[in-house]
Amino acid sequence: MEKTLQESIKNALGVLTIVLLLLSVFIIVQIVSGFKKEGDFDTITVDASAETFMAPDIAEISFSVVKEDKELAVAQENVDSIVKNTIESLKAIGIEEKDIKTTYYNANPRYEYGRVICLQYRCDDGERALVGYEANQSISVTIRDLDNTGKVISALGSVEVSNIYGPNFRVENEDDLKAEVREEAIAKAKEKAKVLAKNLGVRIVGIENFSEGYGGGIYYAKAEMGMAEDSAMSAPAGNATLPTGENKIETTVTITYRVK
Repeated sequence: MEKTLQESIKNALGVLTIVLLLLSVFIIVQIVSGFKKEGDFDTITVDASAETFMAPDIAEISFSVVKEDKELAVAQENVDSIVKNTIESLKAIGIEEKDIKTTYYNANPRYEYGRVICLQYRCDDGERALVGYEANQSISVTIRDLDNTGKVISALGSVEVSNIYGPNFRVENEDDLKAEVREEAIAKAKEKAKVLAKNLGVRIVGIENFSEGYGGGIYYAKAEMGMAEDSAMSAPAGNATLPTGENKIETTVTITYRVK
């Protein structure tokens, strides 16, 4: 009798264990199915572009001063003297000191090699000799009154600068324009998505992905001045004619929507 009771309890526990196991499997399946159902959606992708044009309001020009001498201190002093005179000339035009910035400075020795000696199949470089030092300073100038751009270039041409790069005409607060263009492009994309969803008979339930790509350029005629390797010799004597044109700011947005 006692043995039969123990066997009955054992069998009942076995059945209960199987039931609990099956129930656990059922719950897990339901949870997984629920997750799958929650993420079970289709997508549609639309893109739209927007653009705007604006006349640039600042210009940027950079130049370098390079001097050589047998003594490093002398080369540096010569560079510093030219830079100081150049800054005074720029201030006289109306350029503020905060808009004149050093972007590069370097001082290094210069070496020359003696006569190359070749014996049969081998050539050896001649002995290296220190012949002097070179000091190099590059400066960028921001011009906020574009009428002064030609004056700045001419002023740089009258001093001993080694290179002139620019001008680069741009819009100072370009990020504000980008934000406006982006907003317009997104509004266009939303409208396209609404129309497309209606035509397909689906409903937009969210956004799956968003991406953006900027473009644009500068539109102006070629200036009557190019980059000068030796501006003291090749820069124009008078004020250069520099059309500024307009800057184009454009963006394309791509949005992937979840639909059901």
